[in-house]
Amino acid sequence: MLYEKEYCQLTNTPIPKNVNVIDILAKGLPLIAVDEIARMFDISQSQASLLIGVSIRTVQARKKETPLKTLHLQESDSALQIAKLRNDALEYFGSEQAVNRWMKSVNKGLGDRTPIALCNTGVGRELVRESLNRLKYGMTA
Repeated sequence: MLYEKEYCQLTNTPIPKNVNVIDILAKGLPLIAVDEIARMFDISQSQASLLIGVSIRTVQARKKETPLKTLHLQESDSALQIAKLRNDALEYFGSEQAVNRWMKSVNKGLGDRTPIALCNTGVGRELVRESLNRLKYGMTA
């Protein structure tokens, strides 16, 4: 299934049987996904929450909720896309350290911004993916 690897990484659980990604997004990823994004990129929980479009205070408040404790649809969508982008970068660079170094380095092709700084929007993620693809296929990134 598309995004199966990312779901497992963000939730630390196998994907439920007979469930597709759209159903998962509608239900919402568990809040642990914020912690996993922070771990993946070696950033703070606050930075990770902002990447997926929610404040850390909102995440903390939702952790006290019963029983949901999940991200909303758009936040879950962003988390899965960011994890997929990171996995694509990991495939190219070969190590988490190299991915994180690239994600946090200023990139001329991205208007002198770091790739991670652009990952908080869909358009930004596409620009980062395009930059990564240029590297993969031997063009200037």
